[in-house]
Amino acid sequence: ISLALTGALLGLLGEENFGVHIFGRSSSGKTTLLQVAQSVTGGPIHSWRTTDNAAESLARGTNDSVLFLDELSQVDGNAADAMAYMLGNGQGKARARRDGTAKAVEKFRLAFMSSGELSLADKILERGRTAKAGQAVRFIEIPADAQLGMGAFQDLHHFSDSNRLAIELK
Repeated sequence: ISLALTGALLGLLGEENFGVHIFGRSSSGKTTLLQVAQSVTGGPIHSWRTTDNAAESLARGTNDSVLFLDELSQVDGNAADAMAYMLGNGQGKARARRDGTAKAVEKFRLAFMSSGELSLADKILERGRTAKAGQAVRFIEIPADAQLGMGAFQDLHHFSDSNRLAIELK
């Protein structure tokens, strides 16, 4: 919920784009956390299964808010690599007009929240590459296991198990 509130504050505070990626085993609560955060802004949850050009368009449309991306495993490792930098840097590709002159580079300011069974480093490694330090600074990764036997949750409140809590949150 706190992350969902940050997108609108980045410009006011003079802060840079950043993202949080929740990763871990299936059914650990990753998508539930996205859905809870998404309920703050009402913006859609998009799939990572997209091109980096389409992700640029999604980012522009999410300016001064939060971009939600689910299931990192669905995108190619090279595209994930490029998209992580693009989202963190807050600008799209430089492009040329038909006559060869440069178009203005599209810029955006946002926070992003992501989920997946793999970390970004593992996704990029699938293509034989290694994640860079600049990505780690902008793409904060948090394991979706609080090591308490309840997946991403640390407290079940009055629910009998983490699945019932997740259903209630959804």
